[in-house]
Amino acid sequence: PTFGLDNPAVRATVTVQPPPKPKLSAATPTTTEPASPPVEEPVDPPPPPVPYMVLLARQGDKVYATAVGAQTICEVDAKVLENLEVELLETVVATIDPAQARKLSFDAGDGFSFEKKGNDWGLVGETSFAVDPAKVTPVFEALRDLRAKRYVQYTAPAKLAAYGLDKPAVVLTVQAEGGQPITLSISPAGPGGDDRYASVSTAPDRVFVLQAADVTKFVKKVQDFQKAG
Repeated sequence: PTFGLDNPAVRATVTVQPPPKPKLSAATPTTTEPASPPVEEPVDPPPPPVPYMVLLARQGDKVYATAVGAQTICEVDAKVLENLEVELLETVVATIDPAQARKLSFDAGDGFSFEKKGNDWGLVGETSFAVDPAKVTPVFEALRDLRAKRYVQYTAPAKLAAYGLDKPAVVLTVQAEGGQPITLSISPAGPGGDDRYASVSTAPDRVFVLQAADVTKFVKKVQDFQKAG
């Protein structure tokens, strides 16, 4: 516990396949007698794989590690933990072409929707609301460029309640011409700081972390899209 290894940031298991045992070389014949026919030697089964589990924890600006079953705790380069925390799955959240955008909806308490007809955006149910298209396009661009910081759940069933996604703070739905709606749900909480948990309808079995700077791009009110004046 002194080094945070009772609750490690990463448990990394590396499985190693040991090489087969070397065969003993046959002795060189010392006589001129005819060689005996070769005798087929039994083949030893390969040794079993050996797993090694290493625990790593961050304490302040230092990183500590120990192997499970070992008698020592080591301080290691922080880059070791950074490399192990890098997300290995594709981090693109959604694929959408902002030039083909047709619908945009927000649902975080008071829901509202925009729809594009021709070249003009309008607020659904309110024809007098003047929409600034220059404020709509950045939302689609932000979703197109959005990257998951890391995944916290990869497989079904998605435990939405465990991450606050059963009652999300932000629900954003977009649709491009000829495409299916894409819904991004953002939790009111996250793993720490202002980062948030999130999920997307195109990968409903996965939950990921969004960086705080990305979250702010999707926290909007209807007035944020109104044309000045």
